[in-house]
Amino acid sequence: MKAMPTAPEPEGADRRRAERFPPPGWFVKLSLPRSFIGLGGGGDFSAPILDLSETGARISSPRELKKDQQVRARIEEPKFRETIDWPARVVWVNPPPPIASTWIAGIEFIELPNEQRQKIAGWRTYYTGQEHRRQQDEAALASRESRRHQPGDTRKRFVSNLEKEEPKRPEGESKRRKSAPRAAPPRPPPPDQDDPYAR
Repeated sequence: MKAMPTAPEPEGADRRRAERFPPPGWFVKLSLPRSFIGLGGGGDFSAPILDLSETGARISSPRELKKDQQVRARIEEPKFRETIDWPARVVWVNPPPPIASTWIAGIEFIELPNEQRQKIAGWRTYYTGQEHRRQQDEAALASRESRRHQPGDTRKRFVSNLEKEEPKRPEGESKRRKSAPRAAPPRPPPPDQDDPYAR
């Protein structure tokens, strides 16, 4: 997924003290209380996570959120299959610019237990470490190799090999195949001696 542009937090926002990290293509599933369902046409929706820490997350919401609004946030980590499902509140919201339709917002977990905080810290350690970077480099290399061996490229290499293997003709010889000589038309039979018109 293409990286979202970084939006500045509004003045006076409560900045998170924990170190943030950008999860690779993660989404948070937000569940709205019944009193807010009318704002987005439904109680549950997903929003890309721009960065995450033990205290909260910065998200790109496809629906309008209100400051101090309470939501339930569910984050599913794909590699270790771990999940955090906990209440949160919206601490700040940036309205979308004229050409966009997403709200950049900050959500804060409400009294997240220490066990869940340590889980997020473990995710940050892994996804910002050398092992994850090495896996990303290997995946990028494999993707480039896969594109090199697509059917269209294979056909081009096959035609190129055929052209290389075509035997060279002696100099001066025409590449166009010579046509076979035409057969002479049959000769008419000799005239009949008794035919008066043949004399």
